Amino acid sequence: MESTLAVGFFGALFAIMNPITNLPVFLSVTQDLPPADQRKVAVKTALYCLVLGGAFAAIGSQTLSLFGISVDHLRVAGGLVVLMIGLNMLNGNESTSHHGTDGEKEAYPAPDTVAFYPLAFPILVGPGTITTLILYAHHVSKPLSRTF
Repeated sequence: MESTLAVGFFGALFAIMNPITNLPVFLSVTQDLPPADQRKVAVKTALYCLVLGGAFAAIGSQTLSLFGISVDHLRVAGGLVVLMIGLNMLNGNESTSHHGTDGEKEAYPAPDTVAFYPLAFPILVGPGTITTLILYAHHVSKPLSRTF
């Protein structure tokens, strides 16, 4: 992988996942846990994000093809999703795709079981992250031309 592609990928992934602004969500759903258990939930969440991200990157394009959706269609739809999330962030509104609806927030499960839902999926690995992973995986799967 070229270094510019890697920097672009990790920069885009960090911006879309936005772990800094999702920290208050993590703290609010794990507030009743002692620090040692909070660390366990954080490690579980990171592992779930890694597994989910790898799965979406590996089989995302094939799944889209199964439904007759091309990567170009995903680029348009994903761009609109990222645009709407960005506009909500500029306006100071909380995105329901990242933070959940009010009903979902009230129904959060016990603090020690929140590592997968809602923290890993859909807060960190949400629609923007999935789109970014599939697009970059598709970009990498193309043969890279080398100039010597």
